[in-house]
Amino acid sequence: MAAARVRTLLYASAFVRAMATSTAGVTVGGYLARLEVGGGTLGIVVSAGLAGAAVAAIGATLIADRMG
Repeated sequence: MAAARVRTLLYASAFVRAMATSTAGVTVGGYLARLEVGGGTLGIVVSAGLAGAAVAAIGATLIADRMG
């Protein structure tokens, strides 16, 4: 596969992942707000979700790097 094609696919997948993460954060935040959860708890839940996504991305990067 040509390098330009690989780069385009990489950027597209990063964009889709970022959109999914942000949409999930907003959706969970809205849901918890409707349940009248406090702002501190809401921040902890959304932060934990974003941290989990970051850890998963790092793990996937390390595994992909080992595979070549």
